[in-house]
Amino acid sequence: MIPVTKTYLPAIERYHEKVNEIWHSGILTNRGSLVVELEASLKKDLNQDHLLCTSNGTIPLQIALKLYGKEGEIITTPFSYVATTAAIQWEGCKPVFVDIERDYWTIDPQKIIKAITPKTTCILATHVFGNPCDIESIEKIAKDYNLKVIYDAAHCFGVNYNGKSIFSFGDISTCSFHATKIFHTALLCSSVCTFLVQCFNRANLDTIDDRMGHAQCVYRRAHVMHPYNMGASLISHNRDR
Repeated sequence: MIPVTKTYLPAIERYHEKVNEIWHSGILTNRGSLVVELEASLKKDLNQDHLLCTSNGTIPLQIALKLYGKEGEIITTPFSYVATTAAIQWEGCKPVFVDIERDYWTIDPQKIIKAITPKTTCILATHVFGNPCDIESIEKIAKDYNLKVIYDAAHCFGVNYNGKSIFSFGDISTCSFHATKIFHTALLCSSVCTFLVQCFNRANLDTIDDRMGHAQCVYRRAHVMHPYNMGASLISHNRDR
């Protein structure tokens, strides 16, 4: 049996050092020092200029859909974790499922085209088992039909595509740091818990101020639960798009 939820643990002494840092700082929420440290490290390692941590992996999808979904139809794949679809419905949008490619198990671009209607606002595609989606085809479709692209990259932390981080593509990309992923975080809060980490890649982060409303409430809620100062989600810009 492969224990897919078994966490990679540091030396207990090193873990205690971090817990002591948190304890003595007296800061348990709202962007503590370890969150800032994590963001800085990820920016460097992933070659991303703008990253933002939140407390779980659904929050960033919600923010993305609040910004770009506009309560329209979101073309997506059923071959993904339930949160991908749940976030769509949670934000008042309609999921439109299309099938996956036989070889890579990622969303089929040709089927995306057939599913587009006047109500379509976004493509929410999931990279699967380290295999990137057909990025070039999806980006072309998005450009031709004036759609936004959100990538659920939970399986692709550390993956490079054509010499660039996988998070450099699309309008927003997300990446989970759950215990089932290659890179994950953990915390001590009366019991051992895991937090998700997301990485957003945004064409224009300034638009977040234009549509904050509910998104701002979601964002603030994401920063209330950081007992280890290390829950997360990352927002990064791609101003070239």
